[in-house]
Amino acid sequence: MNLSNISFPYPVLGSFDDILPAPDEPKVDIRQDKNYYHFIIKLAYDNVDIMELVDNDFADYVCEVNCERTRYNRCYKGKLLTFQIDIPRRSVAGKIIFSCTITVKRPIANYVNSGFHSDYYGHTFNMEPGDILGMFSQFYYVADIEYDKLKAVGAFMEIKETT
Repeated sequence: MNLSNISFPYPVLGSFDDILPAPDEPKVDIRQDKNYYHFIIKLAYDNVDIMELVDNDFADYVCEVNCERTRYNRCYKGKLLTFQIDIPRRSVAGKIIFSCTITVKRPIANYVNSGFHSDYYGHTFNMEPGDILGMFSQFYYVADIEYDKLKAVGAFMEIKETT
């Protein structure tokens, strides 16, 4: 799934929509060690109505992690705007895509948001679990596996000195 530069219809808060203020770009800190890629993802936005829905358990912050090449797919969710995600190096290869959203957890009747464009005043939306309230910019990381390939030679070959 590639969601770059798209605009969702109301009532979704997104980078290219008229629901303000728009979310900030995710800030990502990436480290790796011998066995894992470590991602710390910090999301930021300033929409009081959505924050209240998360605080009252009607919505969650969600980060989906996808690696098409290896079919690695995980979904992380919670009430915090920061995710600590550790991915085993041998589980991914190539492009790893991260999609972060604010997703409805329990039905919301007559949803309105004070950040709606004035054209939408007076309109309400009935939201169901799984509906998206907000979309952050998608980003990706390319997992370089060349080092691991070289290391893996020992798994199928043994060199012995002869006398």
